[in-house]
Amino acid sequence: MSADTITVLAPKGCSYLAFIETEPAMFAPFSVESIALVSEFSQRLMSDSRAKSFGDLIALAYWFRKAHLFELKQNFINQNQGCRRQARGLAFHITPANVDTMFVYSLFLSLLVGNSNIVRVSSKKSQKQDIIIDVLNQLLCDTTNTTSNNPAAQSVLIINYPHNSQINDELSQLADIRLIWGGDQTIKTLSQSSTKPTCIDLKFADKYSSALIDASVLKDAGEQTFNQLVSHFVNDAYLYGQQACSSPRTVFWLNGEKQQAIIERFWRCVDGVLNEKRHTFDHGIQTADQLNKVTKSQQLAIDYGVTFKSVNLRWVTCVEFANAPISQDARALHCGNGLFYQVALKQLNDLASMLADNEQTLSYFGLEHKQISHALEHKQISHALEQAAGAVNRIVPIGCALTFSTVWDGYDLPQSLTCEYHKGNKSKH
Repeated sequence: MSADTITVLAPKGCSYLAFIETEPAMFAPFSVESIALVSEFSQRLMSDSRAKSFGDLIALAYWFRKAHLFELKQNFINQNQGCRRQARGLAFHITPANVDTMFVYSLFLSLLVGNSNIVRVSSKKSQKQDIIIDVLNQLLCDTTNTTSNNPAAQSVLIINYPHNSQINDELSQLADIRLIWGGDQTIKTLSQSSTKPTCIDLKFADKYSSALIDASVLKDAGEQTFNQLVSHFVNDAYLYGQQACSSPRTVFWLNGEKQQAIIERFWRCVDGVLNEKRHTFDHGIQTADQLNKVTKSQQLAIDYGVTFKSVNLRWVTCVEFANAPISQDARALHCGNGLFYQVALKQLNDLASMLADNEQTLSYFGLEHKQISHALEHKQISHALEQAAGAVNRIVPIGCALTFSTVWDGYDLPQSLTCEYHKGNKSKH
C-alpha cells in the first residue's frame, strides 16, 4: 500500500508511516494529560470567531469543557468501583459524512479513556470540519506551550483517503477496536476487512428516529412555549438536513384527530422559521432535494396510499399514514430534507406497534418521560411489538435529539472503549 494515498489532516506535518510504526501510547482512563488536552481544545474552539456562527460547534466545545470532563471521570469511577479498567490500545474510527462533528466525540471519548487513535474523516467538503481540523492543528502543533509535549497529543492521527479496501485492511489489522459510524453500507464494507482475533467492533447501523407530540397540550400552550417548541424541532430536524440518525422523520400526534388546526399551525410555523434560518444551516435544502421529495412523496402515494398535508409550504412536506404501522420499505423511501411522515395516535399505548425495528431516538413534547417508558415497556404486547419497544435507544425532549451522550445506540462508550483488567489473586489451588 502506498502511504501517498492517505492524507494526514492532523497533526499537520505528521508522518502516517511513523505513527503506525510506533507502539501505541496508552494512558489510564481520564488521565491528567488527556483531560488537559481535550479541555484546551474546548477552550480554543469556544473562543474561535469562526465557530461562533455554528451552534453545533459551540455545543461541541461546551460538551468537552473541563467541568464536564470531571463529571465524566467521576461517573466512570463510580461505575467501576471494585474493578480496574484499562484502554484497549489502538482505536480505528470510521466516521460519518452526514454529521461533521461526530468524529470529535468519537475521538475524544476514546482518547479520554486512554486509547491511541486513528480517525478517518470524510473527504466531503465541510466548513465546520475545516474549522475543527484547524483548531486541532493549532493545539497539537503549538510549540509555545506544553500542549505539543503532552504525551496524549501523540495519540491522535486524523486522516482521509478515497474508498480503498487495501487501506481498510491495513488499518483494521492494526486496530484493537474499530468504531464504524457510517451506517449499514459502511459496516458491510468494513466487515470484509479481517482484524486481529482480539479486536472488537462497535457498529453504528442505520437508525430511524421519530417525534411524539400531544396535540391537546400544544393547543393549550402559550405563545412562548409554542414558538420554543417549533425552534427546537427545527434544530433537531434540519441542522444536518434531516440526515442525522437522531433527527425525527416521523411525527406521531397524540390526540391529533381533533386538533388539525393546531397541527397545521405548527407546520406553518416550522416553514416560517426555515424561511428565516435556512441559510444558517450547513446542510441547506437545495432544488434537487425539493424535487426528490416530490418524487418520493408521489411514490409513497402510489404504493401506500398516503395523504398529502401542508402542500402549500415551501420547506416542509408532510405525508399522512392512515394505516400505521409504517412499513420498513416505506421508511427506506424517506429522503430527509424536510419530508415528514405523520401518524395520528388515538392512545399512547398504540405507539409501541408503530415504532421502527431500528428506532434510535424518540423525542417528545407534552408528555412525561415515564408515561412514554411505561407505554413501551409494560403494555401486554406480542413478540413483534416487544422487539419494537426494545429498539428505542433514547427518549428525550424535543430539542435534545442531537445532544450527544456517552451512551449511544445502546453502547456505553467509556465502558466499551476499555476492558476490565484482572490482576488475579494470591490464593493457590
